Amino acid sequence: MWIFSCGDPEKRIWLRPGERYVFGRVRPSNTDPVNIEIPAERMLSRTHLIVNVSPVGEGDGINIKRRSKVTLQDPGSKHGTRVDGVEIRGKEFPLADNKNSFTIVLGKMTKPYRLQWVPIILSFNIPSKERNNKFFLAPFRNKLEQFDIKTIPVWVPGSTHVVATKRNTPIGLQGLICGAHIVTSDYVDAIVAQTKRLPIPENSLEIPRCPLEIDFDDFFPDPMEYLPPPANEPTNLPAEMYRPDPKRRRMFEGWTFMFFGERQCRALLGPIVDGHGKTEVYDMTWGKTTPQEFVSHVRQRGRDVALIRPISIPEELKDWTEEFIAEVESM
Repeated sequence: MWIFSCGDPEKRIWLRPGERYVFGRVRPSNTDPVNIEIPAERMLSRTHLIVNVSPVGEGDGINIKRRSKVTLQDPGSKHGTRVDGVEIRGKEFPLADNKNSFTIVLGKMTKPYRLQWVPIILSFNIPSKERNNKFFLAPFRNKLEQFDIKTIPVWVPGSTHVVATKRNTPIGLQGLICGAHIVTSDYVDAIVAQTKRLPIPENSLEIPRCPLEIDFDDFFPDPMEYLPPPANEPTNLPAEMYRPDPKRRRMFEGWTFMFFGERQCRALLGPIVDGHGKTEVYDMTWGKTTPQEFVSHVRQRGRDVALIRPISIPEELKDWTEEFIAEVESM
């Protein structure tokens, strides 16, 4: 999402894809279609800067590298406009695709404005019964793609939110380690609600805007209000513990996680590696490997080894496995 920082004190506003924003020092009129007023600035022209945001391309909602294009235009202001030090008076200036932040100086103003690309990427925890359903995310994508918000069926670097029905999932753990929020799918509708344009008085020259175009930080939904409710987590942690914390990025450093099967290892590989931990799959001979053999192997790896209990055990080996783990834990 493109976010424009302006005003004193600074306020951030969202620029909607497909819209045209006119910045100047007067209120809207029949001759001056300004929709972002910058009052008390005599050094600005009545219509000083025009920002054109292109519509989102079809399918761009699943492409984290694509974004709507922005073109700045100074229609010939008296004191000009500089973008990252480049004077653009009387010109159109397409913003570079390989930068995420731009500094804009209007006229002789001393306080610069900023235009930033702020990616919002929702990674979904897909239920196992829906993993072969390529249309599962379509309803969410139809709601969010037009706003340049990404909906992805897997975790990707840079994901900002994990959408899940419960807190305790591998993708949720990866999100917590990497600084993302965990939210329910209700969060999608909460975002959409803040993109609805507000009504204006009849015959008004004001241009309708939504809450996010008025104050992004005040109106963008708080993810903590959409945290999934507690379910069958091993520990009952308070909601505040699910708030992103950069300290988690190295929480597994020095640890090796020992698995008894490739499938379980693959499921947890992402969060462990992102937390700077290591994994190993032990070559277990089910029904024959002794606890002494296993413990001897673990001790060769050092002190910080976490044993991950197997979750898929054949019925005929369940008793043997429980006895094996109990004896390992006692050694």
